[in-house]
Amino acid sequence: MVFRILDASAFYAGVPFRSSSDCYTTSLVYDEIKHIKKNHDALGTLLETNRLKIREPDTKSTEAAITGAKKTGDFQQLSKQDISVIALCIELNGEIISDDFAISNVA
Repeated sequence: MVFRILDASAFYAGVPFRSSSDCYTTSLVYDEIKHIKKNHDALGTLLETNRLKIREPDTKSTEAAITGAKKTGDFQQLSKQDISVIALCIELNGEIISDDFAISNVA
């Protein structure tokens, strides 16, 4: 099973709303994007149907994400949200859905 990990740009692009696949994100990203589709409560529907799962990465994966970001030279360009998505991808051995070059480069 491939775990799809979404950053904020994936939500802005509508990825989880056009797909029937399950996806993951972190609470930091969710807090950033929870206003999307507010009138139609699309995010609420994704959560209720368990197609969107909010999960926090473990400390070991977070440390690995930070180390990787420093090795690639992208650390300064990444937000806490970005690091959390990379860490969750490491933990779940998943696939990041993002249009952010720095995230993709570290991943």
